[in-house]
Amino acid sequence: MADQQSAPRSDKAYAVSPADAPIPYTDEEAANAFRDQDPVDANSLAAAFEQLHALIAQVDASTEFADQVKQAEVSWSAAVSSLDRQTQDLVAVFEECVFPNNRHTRKRGDYHGSSLHLPGLIKAVSTDFNYKKYFSSKTAGGRKEYSICLVVDTSLSMHGQLAQATVDALVTIICALGQLELESYSILLFGETVRLIKSSDMPWSRAAIYVLLKQLSFETEFATLDADAIQCALALLNSSTVRGPKKIFVLTDGYGSCGARLAQVKNGPKCICPDLTLY
Repeated sequence: MADQQSAPRSDKAYAVSPADAPIPYTDEEAANAFRDQDPVDANSLAAAFEQLHALIAQVDASTEFADQVKQAEVSWSAAVSSLDRQTQDLVAVFEECVFPNNRHTRKRGDYHGSSLHLPGLIKAVSTDFNYKKYFSSKTAGGRKEYSICLVVDTSLSMHGQLAQATVDALVTIICALGQLELESYSILLFGETVRLIKSSDMPWSRAAIYVLLKQLSFETEFATLDADAIQCALALLNSSTVRGPKKIFVLTDGYGSCGARLAQVKNGPKCICPDLTLY
């Protein structure tokens, strides 16, 4: 789906951890040596936001990208169509287990509250106050409010079948979030560098699709900076205006190139990790 360039491959370019391997250096003594590292600073984050918004605006406004954006949209639509069944299954799981309604939007009668509920008060008066639900509380209706970051490994070890499975999983997750009206999510890609593809305040648009597919290459980056990516994800979630629970989804094949720094990011006092799911 993404533009990819061929690159020489080496059997020694990377190492893949087994699925049940522990995170290296998770003991307290080893992790303590890395806890003084500063998290992602606000200036770097602001600069990344500015560059991303400028890029999206350029793609939207320039006729130079029109054909590429259209082709990216066609490719995305084809992938969405082919993964519709998986998307519906994921929507059901997300709605029931991962993203239940967590914000009430309407008021109704209750036994306690800081204000009165007029219909309940009328009923209480008419029943000589045998009816007790005449206070008002916001416990009716419901919507979802979550701060989400999708983090995708694009290093060379993901090349081939893993890359296709990752793209399919990413498309399915994005479509499921869209159907649940959860669009306040960020997307990060990581390999030798960490790249911000979508911020939580950006809509999922044709330009965003083009930028994502343009960057989804799994053939050129040897390192896997997973700790840096998760640290950036934490910074994005902390800067989000969404007040709901924070969740990070990481699509990767192993634990990467950062060793003990991954333990520092996950367990360090400066970076309290939210719900972190590895796929």
